[in-house]
Parts: sequence; C-alpha cells; structure tokens
Amino acid sequence: MSWCDRRAVLWLLLGLGGCGFHPLYAENSPLGYDPALASVEVRPVPDRIGQILVQSIREQLNPRGVRVKPRYVLSIAITVVRADLGIRRDNTSSRGELTIAATLKLSPPGSDKSVLDDALSTVTSFNRPDDAYAATVAEDSASNVAAADLGRQIAQRIAVYLRHEPREAGT
Repeated sequence: MSWCDRRAVLWLLLGLGGCGFHPLYAENSPLGYDPALASVEVRPVPDRIGQILVQSIREQLNPRGVRVKPRYVLSIAITVVRADLGIRRDNTSSRGELTIAATLKLSPPGSDKSVLDDALSTVTSFNRPDDAYAATVAEDSASNVAAADLGRQIAQRIAVYLRHEPREAGT
C-alpha cells in the first residue's frame, strides 16, 4: 500500500469519526466490557428454545458474566410456529419451516413502564428425512440456530437503544 493510499484511508476514517460513527460493540471501559450492556438483566423464557434464546442474549450483552447492578430488565415472550413444506405424494412433508417471534419489553427494575417495546422474528427451514430420528435432530438443530440468531438480533436492538438512549439532564 502506497503512502498516498494510506493517507486516503486515514482521511476516510477521520471522516467517519466526524459524522458520529463508532463501533456498536467497542469496549467503552477499561474493564473490557460495556457496563451499559452488562447492566441488562434478562428474565428467563420457558421451554428449551427460550433457554437458548436467553443464553444467546446474555452472551452478547455480558460475555464475561460480570455481576453488575441491573439498570434495565428485559422480559421476552416468544411464539413458535412450525409449518410443513414440500408435501410428498404420500402426504408427508419433506421440508419444515420454523418461525420464532419474540416480543420484548425493556424496563427499569421494579417498574411496569417500559422504555423499549419491540417485536422481532426469525424464520428457518430444515429438511425432513424419512428417518424419524434424523427428522427430529434436523428440527432441533434448526430451532437451536433460529433461537441463537434471534438472540443476536435482540441483543443488537438493545445495544442500539442503549447507545442512543436519552440522557438525563446533567449526565
């Protein structure tokens, strides 16, 4: 890379900084984690898919598992819909589709007033082989992947909100 190319890249990076661009998951603290993200307490969600979803969100928001006083509580309700696709002549399905929809509510601890209400969903599909065990494994794998993906989406939505949350006067 020539000196002129390096200079052009430097000007481009300076321009990004001037417009307010900053990495979403950059470490904001010398502690090595983002205290604002770590301060979100994620409430449990029932069923196996809910457990995977919650674990994914917790790993995204607080990867080090640091104990921080909660500033917000995240409550999630999920709906799982399974559908058959690719119906064979014998009236069995060769493909399945799984939709996981989540409604989330972010609120201060002990308060019913939410600061963020949102709904997200993810859709995945999977093959249904003739073997019953293989079909079960394929569906379980698809649900695990979909729940983890939805967890990443939710964590990103919360990170964006916390990055742009209105600050109180004097802070």
